[in-house]
Amino acid sequence: MLSLYWLLGGFSVLAHNLHSEYDQKLHLNSPQSSETWESASKGGFLEISTTASLSKTSTDTTTVTLDESGWTKGCICNHISTNFKKNSDFLIYALYITSNCDCSYHRKGQPKWDGSCTCNYSSESFEYEADYLNYINYLINSCYCIEPCVCKTGHEICCPPCECLTGFELCCPECKCLLGTEICCDDCYCETGTEACCQDCHCLTGTEACCQDCYCLTGLESCCQECFCNTGTEYCCDNCQCITGMEDCCDDCECILGTEFCCQDCYCIFGTEECCEKCECITGNEICCDECECLTGFENCCDTCECILGTEICCDECECLTGTELCCDDCECITGDEICCQECFCITGLEICCDECECLTGTEACCQECYCVTGLEDCCDECECLLGTEICCDECECVTGNEECCDICECITGEEICCDECECVTGLELCCSMCECLTGTEACCDVCECITGQETCCDECECITGDEVCCDPCECITGLESCCDECECITGDELCCDECECATGMEYCCSVCECITGEELCCQECECITGDETCCDICECITGEEDCCDECECITGDEICCDECECITGKEECCQGCLCLTGNELCCDECECITGEETCCDECLCLTGTETCCDECECISGDEICCDECFCLTGTESCCDACECITGEELCCDVCDCLTGTELCCDACECITGFELCCDECECLTGLEICCEPCECITGTESCCDECECLTGLELCCDPCECTTGLEACCDECECINGTESCCQDCFCITGTEICCDECECLTGFELCCDSCECITGYEDCCEECKCITGDELCCDQCECLTGEESCCEPCPESELEQEIQNNDDISLVYDITILIDDDLSEELKDCIESVEG
Repeated sequence: MLSLYWLLGGFSVLAHNLHSEYDQKLHLNSPQSSETWESASKGGFLEISTTASLSKTSTDTTTVTLDESGWTKGCICNHISTNFKKNSDFLIYALYITSNCDCSYHRKGQPKWDGSCTCNYSSESFEYEADYLNYINYLINSCYCIEPCVCKTGHEICCPPCECLTGFELCCPECKCLLGTEICCDDCYCETGTEACCQDCHCLTGTEACCQDCYCLTGLESCCQECFCNTGTEYCCDNCQCITGMEDCCDDCECILGTEFCCQDCYCIFGTEECCEKCECITGNEICCDECECLTGFENCCDTCECILGTEICCDECECLTGTELCCDDCECITGDEICCQECFCITGLEICCDECECLTGTEACCQECYCVTGLEDCCDECECLLGTEICCDECECVTGNEECCDICECITGEEICCDECECVTGLELCCSMCECLTGTEACCDVCECITGQETCCDECECITGDEVCCDPCECITGLESCCDECECITGDELCCDECECATGMEYCCSVCECITGEELCCQECECITGDETCCDICECITGEEDCCDECECITGDEICCDECECITGKEECCQGCLCLTGNELCCDECECITGEETCCDECLCLTGTETCCDECECISGDEICCDECFCLTGTESCCDACECITGEELCCDVCDCLTGTELCCDACECITGFELCCDECECLTGLEICCEPCECITGTESCCDECECLTGLELCCDPCECTTGLEACCDECECINGTESCCQDCFCITGTEICCDECECLTGFELCCDSCECITGYEDCCEECKCITGDELCCDQCECLTGEESCCEPCPESELEQEIQNNDDISLVYDITILIDDDLSEELKDCIESVEG
């Protein structure tokens, strides 16, 4: 008789013990623990019984006795696979497991108890087994257990607020779609780009199946030949490198290679860039440059912006400063200090070598109106010969007295450089207070006046002063003629006379009746002119030279003691219109700070940029004379249509707004709208940017997002750090979560649900998709030694058919075997749960059993 042992899988052990998984869910931590264990321990505590499952109708319970050799020492956390008859056998086995093994679903060590109950599972203090069992029953029925809290469902007391990570937690009210393949997800989230629900491919690691080209993000992708330091924080990079200029470790954009994303054009820095044909010394510190050269004005070795070539980045347009710039055809003397200029030339009127504004061409920035100097100015209608050397002039005209064609200095305007002091020649000179008819042909003279007697408009000689050339005898007109012995006051207006005093108003020197004292016979009523009139109550300072006045006061602007017309009130006769100069004029509604030095102004305000209290030109309103064009700085300039927040610190801006990303109040470039100058392309941060079509929840706090989504683990709305890709900044090291992280070399099936795994693979036996510890390969962490379960384990030399259900074994007809075992009286149940197989079995079953044993 062929004897074979067939280990029946249909047998099961019904063991009620304190170390089972059922114990963790229902025992002493629950208020119902006493009732539960009381019902579970009926018939004797820790009673072990077996039932023959081969017979579906059999209800008999058979007690099986096993000694210590019936169970294998070692951390195999599976109480169901061992049968015990005596309680002591099971207690020994259970105490061994709790003392020597670390099972995920069993306690490690002894728990602690409250109250008067000393909960100790150790049986060392008991002499008899019956006493120990009575103590155990007492603990179950009378004591309340507090064991170390483990967060499994999320509802435990020791657990923080429920966090829905997978969407399957018991504490989650709703499903969370993280991978996009969860069963509970209505909407798809494309993380790796290979999800079944994704329409568009997202190339994150560069090895996605949907990616056509390799994207080297971390520098460690399998598709990358070498390390690429893109962000400067890659694991393969030693130090932070500012490559794109947008790295997290970089303060701002640095154009090093000239091909960075933040650089608009190619910049030849080192002279070895791919986009450069030859070496260009930009910063002056390039490898190919001998020494520091200030070319752009932004070099590290340069203090300020220097426009050398005229094409530097810091220059608005081509400026011929030295006269040798590449953008200049010939030498142009602008400042007068150019290398190619021999002496200073005042061209624009703002040259450094010029003391004040000189309007030579009429188009200088400091000139208010057009001056025809060369005769060919754009603002001149026809040729005007002013210098006498104009191209359009036929002959030399001495205008300034410094013309090359003039022998001596001629003082025409009275302000010529060669003139010592102001001379009123034409009567229109700036230094003249009013029109003076000297030649008789002045433009300010209504008719011809013969003064010297040689005026061109005079028919014959007229002796007016007595010094005329055409006069033979001496005529004392003014009383100061050289031919006169002493002063003769004829008209009363002679220069040698003190003054013409019209007392009665009928004096010879008075043309009409003038009421000086107010008591003249020709005056109808009292007029206070000098302030000393008898009819005047108080002193009135009209001319500023009244006897009752302490000093000269320029009231009307025409006072004798005043050098020139001064518009004080703005209503003086010599003023064309109301001018608010001091800010206190009567014609001004309120104090206006024009020059910044008005008496009503608290401090100096540089409004026009040319105020005397300003050190240099300041473009405040954008309309200043010294400004090239309109600049909207404060947002309230007259030349600006509306408030423009450029720097973020304008007066019209409420707070600092980082719009362009380069504002002074911004620490670094911030891509808010996605169209900032410092942003290479549209970046959807809030999801509401103009350039973004759909809402993208990046940080989880976007206004367009309904709720917080923890994707990177660094979102503001996420409390703990979540290592999703394994390369998050909050992760200490690479963590292979889904097996496709960039830092993982190969696919690792950890949970059994990874994207790179075809199906659930129980490798460690603790995967989420595995019910319990399964020794598949024999090398699982939960297996002590190699066990050939399926027959395909790596540790098995060949296929071993032990159960008959191995994948390498042909299945045996279990139903037929069960039927024959029930009908065969010669098949007996032995001590260690084995079946003795004899020759009464069919040939088919014998062959199957032999294949299992072999």
